[in-house]
Amino acid sequence: ILENILSDNYLLPESANWTLIVLALMAVGGIIFAAVIHPLEAVPNIILSVVSIGVLAFLDQKILFSNNNSWHLFFSYVELGLISVVALGVKYIAEERQKKFIHGAFGKYVSPAVVEAIVKDPTRLSLGGTKTELSILFSDIRGFTTFSERLDAKVLAALLYDYLGMMTDIIVDGNQGTLDKYIGDAIMAFWGAPIPSQDNGFKALTSAITMQRKLDSERERLASKFGASIDAGIGINTGLVSVGNMGSAKNFSYTVIGDHVNLASRVEGLTKYYGASILTTHFTLAQIKASGQKIPDHRVLDKVMVKGKHEAIELVEIFHREINKEHQELFQTAREVYTSMKWNEATKLFEETNDLSKQKVGREDKTALMYVERIQEFATNPPPAGWDGSYHMTAK
Repeated sequence: ILENILSDNYLLPESANWTLIVLALMAVGGIIFAAVIHPLEAVPNIILSVVSIGVLAFLDQKILFSNNNSWHLFFSYVELGLISVVALGVKYIAEERQKKFIHGAFGKYVSPAVVEAIVKDPTRLSLGGTKTELSILFSDIRGFTTFSERLDAKVLAALLYDYLGMMTDIIVDGNQGTLDKYIGDAIMAFWGAPIPSQDNGFKALTSAITMQRKLDSERERLASKFGASIDAGIGINTGLVSVGNMGSAKNFSYTVIGDHVNLASRVEGLTKYYGASILTTHFTLAQIKASGQKIPDHRVLDKVMVKGKHEAIELVEIFHREINKEHQELFQTAREVYTSMKWNEATKLFEETNDLSKQKVGREDKTALMYVERIQEFATNPPPAGWDGSYHMTAK
């Protein structure tokens, strides 16, 4: 103090006008700083705060203080620091809420590993749909309406809880699928979103095979416990669809829509017609082949135009039980003769196929019997000239 007096080197206080100017600068600067720092992540926030306080300190010490001016910028340091801390706090709270929302919204539909991946990159869940290639699965209990009418409501609910729980665990936990919804006794699931993958078809078929094998092992227990023997048909298709949060502002869900979704549903419905446990399309097999995975045991079942479509698709039956090669080779030979329109020879071969199935596999080949009936239909209503072997389905 004495040195300052003797050398006439004082810090000069600012005038009242300068005080107002400083306060105005603090207000405007604080708003601008808050707007800039709010969207930043933690590390950029801290770096920008340190740099801003450093620039203010340089201004204070090297320009103002050296010219004997005191603008009392201490409160500016406090202002910048508080804005930075508050921005970090708001960001942290928002992220925690978002994580809780994602865990709550998707924890029951996808595996924990998928949930964690979404938490790390929430942009995967943008509102609205995106076009991507997915594999879609539909599963339905056969004859559900019939036995549900005779079961007590509580028993029926317990049966569905048991059955759907087993199937969902296989889809979600066992094969990283996404559960779309339950439609009564039916299950809708898909692979390839929200986490993209290159082996959607393989995972979908693996799930279907595991589901049918699980049902085989649990059928007797379920029948004993609930008084109902359960069989299920599974249809799978792969193709480009829209996936995302669909619905209204008040009610939306993460789901898929598109022609290939409808086709998957149609394929599931055809399992009853062909007496098959698992049906898929050539689209799924092509996707599996492209991914380098091994295609499960299968046979090309038919070439059909499903209701509502104008192009024929190749239907493929996927086996979840051990197959007999002699039986399958005879079936394929019968189909080749059938597509050549040699009706009598094809009928004989399909009947032999069914007999061989009963002998080697222990059950009838319902598809072979279906072909016998179809050939009888063609006897009175033959296919048109230039027929490519496809059959036009008139029912779903």
